[in-house]
Amino acid sequence: MRLKTRIHEWLADRISWVQYPRLVVIHRQPHRTLAYRWSVMTWKQRGWVLFFAWWGAVCALSIYGNLID
Repeated sequence: MRLKTRIHEWLADRISWVQYPRLVVIHRQPHRTLAYRWSVMTWKQRGWVLFFAWWGAVCALSIYGNLID
């Protein structure tokens, strides 16, 4: 992106009919935490997350229980 802008600026300086490029400032979003992601989820999405967490715990306890001698 930066190289393309530099080439565009170079052309605009040397050729009269090439317009100078608009500078587009890209604002980076702050890093989204898990707490933020959880707060913006719908109840249906939260239900699926809790279901998969519960099912994962059941599978993990099953595997652990089968490993005990």
